Amino acid sequence: MEQKHRHKDLDLTKLKQDISSLKQELLRTRGACEAAQQSHSTLVFQVQKGDEEIRTLNDTLNAMERRIQSNNIEVESLDDTISFLKRDISEKKRQIVVCQKQLTCKKSLEEEINLLQTQLLECKDQNLALEKSLENPDFESRIRKLQGSDPSPEELISKIQQLEVKLGEKEQQLHEKELVYEQEDRLCNALQAKVDRSRQDTLEQAMKANKMKASIKKCTKKVKAVAAELAMVKANAMALQQERQEEELRLDVCRQRLEQGLPPSEDMEQEWLRYLRDEHRRHADQQLRAKMSEDEERQELPSGTITTAEPRPNAYIPLDDPLPLPKPYGALAPYKPSQPGTSMRHIRKPKPRPIEI
Repeated sequence: MEQKHRHKDLDLTKLKQDISSLKQELLRTRGACEAAQQSHSTLVFQVQKGDEEIRTLNDTLNAMERRIQSNNIEVESLDDTISFLKRDISEKKRQIVVCQKQLTCKKSLEEEINLLQTQLLECKDQNLALEKSLENPDFESRIRKLQGSDPSPEELISKIQQLEVKLGEKEQQLHEKELVYEQEDRLCNALQAKVDRSRQDTLEQAMKANKMKASIKKCTKKVKAVAAELAMVKANAMALQQERQEEELRLDVCRQRLEQGLPPSEDMEQEWLRYLRDEHRRHADQQLRAKMSEDEERQELPSGTITTAEPRPNAYIPLDDPLPLPKPYGALAPYKPSQPGTSMRHIRKPKPRPIEI
C-alpha cells in the first residue's frame, strides 16, 4: 500500500510538473501572440504610411506629366513657328539673291553709262574734227551722209535720268529688304533662345520625373516586402493562436480526466508506464549486476585468479565421524568427467550389440 501511495504521489507530482510546464508554454504562447499582434499593428501603420507616400508621389508624378505635356505642346508650337520663319527666311534670301542679281545689272548699267560717256566724248571730238574738216574748203570729201538719225542731247539726258531713277528705286527696294531680313533674323534668334530654354526646362522636368519614378518603384518594392513580411507574421500568429487553442483544449481535457480520477492523457499514461518499465529494468539490471558480482566473488580462487569452471568437491564428510567436519580427499579425489565438447557431433554413437546367452 505504501508503495502504491508512493507511486500515486509520484504520478501527482509528475502531473503537476506537466501542468506547470503547459501553463508556462501557454504563457509563452500568449506572449508570442501579443508580440505578433503588436508587430502586426506596426506593420499595418507602416503600410498605411507607405500608401500615403505613394499617393502623394503619384499626384506629384501626374502633375509633372501634365506639365511635361504642356511643355511638349509649347515646343511643338514653337517648332511650327520656327519652320514657318525658316520658310520665310528662305523666301527673303531668295529675294535678296534676286536683288543682288539686279544689283549686278546696275553695275553693268553704270559701266554702260561710263562707256557711253566716253563714246560721247569721242563723238564730240570727232564732231569737232568733222566741223573743222567741213570748214576746210580744200577737203572735197568732207561730207558723207549717214543713214539713220542721231538722238538729241535732250533725249540722251532724259534716258540717263530714267536709268538713274530706276537705279534709285532698286537701291531703295534692296535697302527695305535688308531691313526686313535683319528684323526676321532678330525674331528667329529670340525664338531659338526661347526654344533652347524650354528644352532645358523639359530636360530638367524629365530628369525629375525619372527620379520620382525610381523613388516610386523603390517605395513599391518596400511596400511589397512589408506586405510579404506582414503575411508571414499573420500566418505565424494564426499558427500560434491555433496552437494556443489546442494547448488550452488539451489542458481542459487533462483537468477533466484528473477530476474523474484518470490519467491526464494517454500520452502521459504511456510515458508513465514507460517510466515504470525503465525503473523496473534498472532495478533488474542492478540485481543482475549484484548477482554477477557475487558470482565473481564465488568464482575467485584462493590464489586470486578467477575461473568459470564448475567448482568440484575437494573434501568429504565421513559418515562414521561423530563430528561432521569435512576432510580433504587428498590425492584420491573422485573422478568427474568433463562435459562433452562440440567435437562429439563428429563421433558416431556406438550401437550396442545384443547379448547372446
